[in-house]
Amino acid sequence: MKKLMALLAVLVVVVLLVFAFNYVSVGSKLATVIHDDPRNSGVDMNAHYDYYTNPEVLVLDMRGIGPSNSMADVFRVVIQLSHSMQSKQFKTVKFEWHGSERYDLSGSDFQELGTALDGQNPMYIMRTFPEKLTLPDGTHPFGTWTGGLLGVLSHQMDDFNKFHHGWYLDSMMSAKDK
Repeated sequence: MKKLMALLAVLVVVVLLVFAFNYVSVGSKLATVIHDDPRNSGVDMNAHYDYYTNPEVLVLDMRGIGPSNSMADVFRVVIQLSHSMQSKQFKTVKFEWHGSERYDLSGSDFQELGTALDGQNPMYIMRTFPEKLTLPDGTHPFGTWTGGLLGVLSHQMDDFNKFHHGWYLDSMMSAKDK
């Protein structure tokens, strides 16, 4: 019985250490981003490593948004988090809704988001972001647009909206209807 209790205690300590490591490594950075910019208040998102054990893959797990938050607020959190994590390199960043993977972004594209924050037009970052995403099966849900300026801008902003709906908004709305 003592061995079982000791084993259980060790298991609990290991689990707590894994969660603490995730919080210190990535969760606290997200909490700081949300806390330090009042426009981010109401965005409820968790950040952790994939399965809490794979530091090559960052998971951004959307939990919800407040009634006054917009898609731009959510995206600002993503960009600011990328900026605050410039020293970390990931293979992949997963966008999840309550643990369900919706989209993937390469780690290098995630790192570019944070770098672009220093000098790039935020609207350009928003417009071109969806074309960098893949679905979990590796297919590209959004195209790269060419043609006239107004047509391209329109398609890119439509893709940006579709990304947010696919990531969390549609699920939030259907949950409210139940």
